[in-house]
This record gives sequence, C-alpha cells and structure tokens, in this order.
Amino acid sequence: MGFLFATPRDVTLIVIEEPSENDENETKTALFHVDRSKLILSRPYFERIFSSRWEGSRNHNPTLRGDTIKGMEVMLGEIHGVDTKPEAVFVADVWYTIKACNKYQLDPKKQVGWFAQWIKWIDQENPARWED
Repeated sequence: MGFLFATPRDVTLIVIEEPSENDENETKTALFHVDRSKLILSRPYFERIFSSRWEGSRNHNPTLRGDTIKGMEVMLGEIHGVDTKPEAVFVADVWYTIKACNKYQLDPKKQVGWFAQWIKWIDQENPARWED
C-alpha cells in the first residue's frame, strides 16, 4: 500500500503496523512518499531523524513502527496539506491519529480543523458510527 503526499518526493517513510494494532491481527506495511523539508520544518522529531549522521544519505528512508497506517495517513496528510476524507476514518483511527501526533510531536491544535470536519461528518452523515 502506498501514499503519495508530495511531488516531487524525496523520502519514503516505511510504516509497519503491528498485528496488535489492527482487527486482522496481521502485520501491514505502507509506503508514504513525502517531502523531507516539510517534515523537518514541521516536526522536531523528523528534524532529528534527517539531521547529522543521516543527512549525507539522501536515500535514507526511515522505518516507523508502533503506528497505524490510517493514523499516519491523517497526520502526514496534515503536514503536506492533503486531507484524509472523514468517511475513511473510524473512531479507533482518530485515537491512533492522536497517538501518532503525540509520538511525533505534532501540536494537536494543528489538527483541530480536520477533527472538526470529522466530527461534523459523523454527526450529520453517520451518527451510528459513534458506537464503533
């Protein structure tokens, strides 16, 4: 599974979702094609990853574990100005998005617009989804 968030892209983040993080109880992998400069400018975590010893290697594509693919899709989408459609995100995915924001030092206030859009969609289009 792959996601293209930046054209041109210069980094591919490899996200490995552990079996304990999904209903299928299996390991899943996704490739997120992103812009290194946007990651560095927006998050101290990514600034540390792409500085010092790794900076010389333009082929450095970090592997991230302990995250869900959907949580990373929402978070990385925000960094790159790509919205994830609310109808594609379940209640549990919102929790994993918050968890990813915390782990990668993203100010949750930067996600408020997306969260408000998601809540509005749930409230108007699918109130039964709150029971997820």
